Amino acid sequence: MSIRCYLIGFFEKLTYRFRQLSRDFYQSSTKKYRSEFITLMSEGETLLFFQQTQRDQNHAIRTAFHVKQLCLDNQVDPPRFLIVAALLHDIGKGEVKLINRIVFVICNFLSSTLSRKIASNKTNNWRATYWRLKYHAIIGADLLKQVDSDPRVIDLVRRHHCTVAGDDNWHEYLVHADYIA
Repeated sequence: MSIRCYLIGFFEKLTYRFRQLSRDFYQSSTKKYRSEFITLMSEGETLLFFQQTQRDQNHAIRTAFHVKQLCLDNQVDPPRFLIVAALLHDIGKGEVKLINRIVFVICNFLSSTLSRKIASNKTNNWRATYWRLKYHAIIGADLLKQVDSDPRVIDLVRRHHCTVAGDDNWHEYLVHADYIA
C-alpha cells in the first residue's frame, strides 16, 4: 500500500473518530428514544444495558435509532431482535476510560497484530481493558447467553464487527448503524 493510500485511510478514520467523540457531547438527542427502546428488552437485557457507561448507552440508542430508520427506509418493519441487538452490541466493553479507548484505536489502526499482542485477559490492568475492547463482541454474546436472550440477538452482537456476507440485511443494517451512530 502506498503512503498516500495509508494517509488517506488514516485521516478518514481520524475524522470518523472525531465525529464519534463529538456526538458524545450531545446526549439530548438520545433522551426521547430511550424509554421507547428500553421497553423492548427483557429484564436481564435491561440490566446489561444499564451496566454500560453513559457514553455507550447513548451510542447504543443512536445505533438502535439508525437501525430502525434503515428498516423503515427499506419498507421493512424493524424486528424487535434487531433493535435489541443494536442496544446491546457493545455490552462486552465494560468500564473503559476515554484515554484507553483512544490509545486502543490508534494501536489497532497502526497494527492489529500489535493490538492483539498487547491485549491480555490474564491481567487486571490496561492490557485487560484492551482485551475487552478487542473481544467485546464475543464477551457481549456470552453475557447475552447468560440472560437467555434471543439467539438472533446473540448472533448479531457476536458478528457486529465482522464483514457482512451475502444478503444478511439485519447484519448489514446493524454494522452500518453502528458506524453512523
